[in-house]
Amino acid sequence: MVEVIVRQVGAIAYNIPSDAKAEISSPGFRKILYGMGKLENVPAGRYKINMIGKIYKPYFEEIIVERGIIFNFLPYLEYTEKYVAQWEKEARKAEYALFTKRIESLGKRLDSERRVFKGDVDVASKLTHDVESSKYRFPDLIAKSSYLLEQAERLKEEGELKAEIDHFSNRKAELEKRLSLDIVCRKKLNTLGWISFSMGIVSSAALVPAILLGNRAYDSYEAAQLTADAVRFREEASLYNALSVGSGITGGVTLLLSPVLWRLGPKPEKLREEIGIIEARIEKLEGELR
Repeated sequence: MVEVIVRQVGAIAYNIPSDAKAEISSPGFRKILYGMGKLENVPAGRYKINMIGKIYKPYFEEIIVERGIIFNFLPYLEYTEKYVAQWEKEARKAEYALFTKRIESLGKRLDSERRVFKGDVDVASKLTHDVESSKYRFPDLIAKSSYLLEQAERLKEEGELKAEIDHFSNRKAELEKRLSLDIVCRKKLNTLGWISFSMGIVSSAALVPAILLGNRAYDSYEAAQLTADAVRFREEASLYNALSVGSGITGGVTLLLSPVLWRLGPKPEKLREEIGIIEARIEKLEGELR
């Protein structure tokens, strides 16, 4: 006859944090647990669990293992004050180093020759916010990050002013070049006007003698007794008549043309006025920059 004995056993599934161990015991039973696993064939009953670890506070718990049931042992351990203090110290040190690196990087960017834009100000603003929002107090880093934020805002404004000054300076240079060309053109037209005016005066001055000489030659032609004299005086009269007509036309045209030439061409006064406005704007911007 075979006698069947049913054992009253259960199991314990456990997950022990690293750097810790658990001792589970009851009368006649003792096991040391590490890491994660499952303890099979544990006699049903009451057990005491003591846990110790280098960085954890001592932990104690009583459990009951029931027949055919798996008991899940998932302890919540507290760190020791010493470990927490050390961890906080290391965390503070690491965060300080991270902020210092960000500050140094931003400082190099702001000290470079390149222009500072809104994105740089945003970086400085976020850095200052992060330092000030840290649960660790970094008075020296707060001062440094705040200074960099002020520097970024100032450099951004200076960059915008310089860019505006460059824009107006380029515009002024363009206008001055146009003004120089206009002045040359204006001088040439003025010179042509005076030449035309002088030609008109000369032509007008020649008109009266030509008329007088022409009249005299015509009178001589009418009074001539000989055919040869008549022909000669007639030719002289025709010559002086042509000369007077030519002088009159030339004088009239050139005298009328001279004021037209003086009025033609660009007006430098408008360009000078625009250049003056731009110079005043540049002076104002340079004053703000200083």
